[in-house]
Amino acid sequence: MHAKSVNIQRAVDGGVIKAATATNFTYTHPVAGDRLHAYGSPFSWWYLGFPGITSPSSGEFAAACTGAGDVRVQGVSDLVWNTGTSAWDASTAIFLPVALPQGTISSSYNAGQLSFTFTNSATASQTIPVSLNATVGMQPAVLEVANQAGFVTVTPIAVADWPTKLVAPAKARVAVVPKPGGTFAAYSVVIFTGF
Repeated sequence: MHAKSVNIQRAVDGGVIKAATATNFTYTHPVAGDRLHAYGSPFSWWYLGFPGITSPSSGEFAAACTGAGDVRVQGVSDLVWNTGTSAWDASTAIFLPVALPQGTISSSYNAGQLSFTFTNSATASQTIPVSLNATVGMQPAVLEVANQAGFVTVTPIAVADWPTKLVAPAKARVAVVPKPGGTFAAYSVVIFTGF
């Protein structure tokens, strides 16, 4: 028996966003290659974990997709079939957090910002500015992993303690999401003490 037709109930795509303009963007994957998608009508984008804060602006989405060095912007999209072009258009795009290698806080937290430095794939030092949103419900996960005499504890760091805990040259791991303008927002910050 052979199927006469196939009805796709839900189509998705995702990966590293290789390029983006105000009219289309490209997902790339080491195995699947490049896939170009036009923006569906309507189109909206947001950050993982914040579906209530969406934007319909494809221009802002493209501006956030620039990345920086090893910070390669990643996302996932629901697709809709465009009968006019016989192609899959993206009706949504959700930015996924990018976990960076362990590094150090190179500029202490101040006025909602810190700088994070890590060794990139070219074994060079790369520094990026990272903003932290202190708004209730939009805060990144900020944790301290402490080693005290062989006992490891994991403790959340309250917003009020960010200026005293997120200081240079603390060892840290950071996950970021892109912002329009080529900057990055913290999705999570973990500092390590006593290691």
